[in-house]
Amino acid sequence: MVHIDLSNLLPTGAFNYVAAFLPGLFFESSVALANPTFVGKIAMTLSKYSLNQYINCGIALFLAFVIGNGFMMGVTLIQWFFDRFYAVGFFLRKRFYLRSLIPALNSFMGKRAKAGRTMPSWVVELQEHLHYYAYGGIEEDQKEINGCLGMLASNLLETKYAIKREESNAIQNWWILYITLATPTPEEVRGNTFMIATHAAGWSGIVASRLAPTLSNRYYLSFSILMIVTGFFHDFYVARNTINPISLGLANVRGMLREFRKPQKPGAQKAKIEP
Repeated sequence: MVHIDLSNLLPTGAFNYVAAFLPGLFFESSVALANPTFVGKIAMTLSKYSLNQYINCGIALFLAFVIGNGFMMGVTLIQWFFDRFYAVGFFLRKRFYLRSLIPALNSFMGKRAKAGRTMPSWVVELQEHLHYYAYGGIEEDQKEINGCLGMLASNLLETKYAIKREESNAIQNWWILYITLATPTPEEVRGNTFMIATHAAGWSGIVASRLAPTLSNRYYLSFSILMIVTGFFHDFYVARNTINPISLGLANVRGMLREFRKPQKPGAQKAKIEP
């Protein structure tokens, strides 16, 4: 039996470019099926140039790529806003815990303690949650992750690049080498490409419904809104992983471990930094 690995047919990262066709083709096919008069006018215009069917098909694919890429750029802008909102929300949550929830919870627990009543388990779990995010629990975990990252980076620099920290007094900021070793993948930075394309397809469906009034029905719009809502959840997940210090630190550790699995370049052991 012959097994074909489709991942070997396309170069790495090719799907990042091909994915732009998904929202573009969804937009074109929706408009073409729902508003043939509009498409007929475009076809009449192209017929004046005496182009064959292959050139017309190429033009349609090119427009699909351009339109789809435009919608995906819009999703990228949405992800940028999600990053900013999550960073602000992360800060405001800590302040809200410190100034409102923790004092209120302490007052509630104090009253129950004076009355001699047992403390519910959910109150204890809530207290642990609030103290973790308000009083440096994340900072402590981040220190442990940074220590693990430093250990991995030191071993990688020594075994793969023959660079020892104690041998180079010229490097004042050793952390520069650390952060350049752990290269994040495009999926860690932007998220799953297919989910981004699906999110963009949802917005392309909304725009298509403006060009083809027939599409303004609850079934088509519900499907488009479903893709948009799913994309919002995906964007929030990506923002959490890129802004939250714990998730970001774990991503750096994964990136460092990937460097260990890469094949060593010839002559890499001879590369040294002179003091």
